[in-house]
Amino acid sequence: MEEVGIVSLWLGKTDSLDSLENILQIFYSEDGDFAGSTFTKAFEIDFYDEDFREAEFLAQSDNNIEGLLKGFSYDSVIIPRFAEFISPLNQNFNTVILLFNFRYTGTVKAWETEELYLEYFGSVSYIN
Repeated sequence: MEEVGIVSLWLGKTDSLDSLENILQIFYSEDGDFAGSTFTKAFEIDFYDEDFREAEFLAQSDNNIEGLLKGFSYDSVIIPRFAEFISPLNQNFNTVILLFNFRYTGTVKAWETEELYLEYFGSVSYIN
């Protein structure tokens, strides 16, 4: 759900950038209404503003939150905040999805297909 100043984080594993792009591709109805994506349906998200989404497929997988989030918006703020409760990670990841101005309140914590695994890790404030 929309909440200014909050960022929600999903980490995952996939074999390719195409897999990530495919699940994030947003569709719209004939009337121009938001119809969602595979990602939004999997995590039961009604809507998010795609202008505030950052996602990346990393060539090198990592189990360090700093390595995974370095280079994203507000990284100097969000890295230590996420690290407080999810560091160290228990496995390597190569996929990052951040939704800014969005607090995920859904009940689906992880989702998997043959090509991709995604797990929700939490939400933090990105405002100092």
